[in-house]
Amino acid sequence: MGEWTAEAEIAVGVCTRWAKSVKKQLPNMEILLFGSAIYKNGDQFDSQRSDLDLVAVFEPGIPLARRLSDLQTLQKHKAALETQIIPQLQRINCVEPGVSIVALTPFEVRANVHKSGARRFFDKNFFLNLLTGEERIALSDDAGTVTIPDENRYALEYVQKVRNDFLATAANGTGGIRDYAGADPMPKALLRFAAQVRTNPDNGEWYDTRLGMELLFSSLLDRRLESDEFRRLFDKVSVRRGGRGQLMPLSAADQLHLAEVLFDIASEVEVEEVILWELGVATKRDLPQADKLALRRAVAQLLPNASFIRPDESLQFRMRGPVSTFEVARRLEQQGALPEYLDVKEVRLFRDEELIFSREETPATLVDLMPKVLEAWKPDSALAGREIEISLSRYLESEDVLERLRYPQIEPGGPIFGTDFRPDFRLVRHSEDGIVETCIIEVKHFRTSLAGVMVSLQELLLSSDPAFLVVVGPQSKLDRVRNETQNLKRLGTNVEIIFIEI
Repeated sequence: MGEWTAEAEIAVGVCTRWAKSVKKQLPNMEILLFGSAIYKNGDQFDSQRSDLDLVAVFEPGIPLARRLSDLQTLQKHKAALETQIIPQLQRINCVEPGVSIVALTPFEVRANVHKSGARRFFDKNFFLNLLTGEERIALSDDAGTVTIPDENRYALEYVQKVRNDFLATAANGTGGIRDYAGADPMPKALLRFAAQVRTNPDNGEWYDTRLGMELLFSSLLDRRLESDEFRRLFDKVSVRRGGRGQLMPLSAADQLHLAEVLFDIASEVEVEEVILWELGVATKRDLPQADKLALRRAVAQLLPNASFIRPDESLQFRMRGPVSTFEVARRLEQQGALPEYLDVKEVRLFRDEELIFSREETPATLVDLMPKVLEAWKPDSALAGREIEISLSRYLESEDVLERLRYPQIEPGGPIFGTDFRPDFRLVRHSEDGIVETCIIEVKHFRTSLAGVMVSLQELLLSSDPAFLVVVGPQSKLDRVRNETQNLKRLGTNVEIIFIEI
């Protein structure tokens, strides 16, 4: 585990002990901590005001009945955690929840579905596994590897929010989901999201709550014999929509059950793989910065479902998005339409696995050259701390290295925008055609704790420049960094880690 601040250390300890108690009753559920308690070693965590943010991941393929049972068990444990943190963290507020739990399935992790609507939440975040002590980028190895239609995504986000509300009781027992006794048979938001996941709706029917109600009630009718809970819920909803019987409100458990019915409907959807690619542009003339930004906007308008991984002064745009978006761009490229649309001389498009061949035909950029240059550095094993940084500085300034890199300027790293963090080095290279290339380098000596490495990585990820994190240490330590940052390349971040064994 990391080297937390004193307050964060207590919080992590409380959550770890709690997770182990949950594991006894829910052995197949993964529990992870994220947010201010672990970000930058807990430097932003306030024991009085900061929430403890947890993720609970169901086992793969878990059926509806088990999800309901596990959530009810988790609710009891979560109520216990709310009372535990009051004396442990010396909190004075017991009327508002101090813990937030996002409960979700592996499918939601793969599709990067988070109740907030954030599209990179589970693949571009830091998590601590409370049962193994593993710190990692991305919640799982396949987090964010697929995408789904927006309508299904919105419905699943709503289901996640219902689960979160169901678990949101404070230490004094208040909170959670209130009984529903409204005029509609079921909550209107539930009906609206159900309407959106209907197949082949006619124009104007996308948000028709009546049709959403029919879809859900049809599912209840089909599944009413699955269990006593399903039958009772069907009977209660049947009366609420005009059938004979005693009219009763929908309890919190009923509303959770209905949300999970919506989950089963919305998750039956085809997924699409998310990939990385590069779109390289050759211009008719040297472009001023304003025109480069305009070109970037034009690419974004043409490919709205893709995102830029980082800005690139060389106009080699690194992008991430669905396969179908890449195929649209490729067809336009093959038809010769891309250069005309973007008003440039030439456009070349490559998926990540194709880049190795394309690089043979184009001059190597500064970022292309840096990995092999850094991997060739051989620091003395007796060096430590500041001596490691000095050794790398002298290596980078040696004539043979400068020649391999085509003579960049080597400067002290300036602060990353919005932070006080300053990388060790910034390299700037001016090419003959006027293109300016930059990258930053941070070196870390990994001796006892992974915390310093992870903090540096968190800071570098905020940079708009390509960045290299050079981690120096014994092989056993480097293997741990590799294990806990293995998703970095797949996620298409601006940071590459270079491992130097001493």
